[in-house]
Amino acid sequence: MDSATCCIQRFGPEACGFSTSEAAVLMGGAKAVTDAASDTEEWDDSHNSHLPEWRRECIRAYGDCQNKGWKGDCSACFDYCKGQHEWPINKCRPKKKGE
Repeated sequence: MDSATCCIQRFGPEACGFSTSEAAVLMGGAKAVTDAASDTEEWDDSHNSHLPEWRRECIRAYGDCQNKGWKGDCSACFDYCKGQHEWPINKCRPKKKGE
């Protein structure tokens, strides 16, 4: 976490020289980075190290699709990924808020 984010959390945006909207953007970015880091730390696919990277990404996305309740047909998207070497994010993806 950077010093601006830390300051905002401890003292509020105005005390750190930021408007409320600037603070929201900074805090949103910090949360996205933290969430992304925690997602990659949770996944251990070292047992698949012999596979090509595209295949490992397909397996990882399929696992997330199944375990995190993504929108779409996870099995069909996995089959697509095996053939095209990329996950069809337009068909299988995390649900948006309210979906």
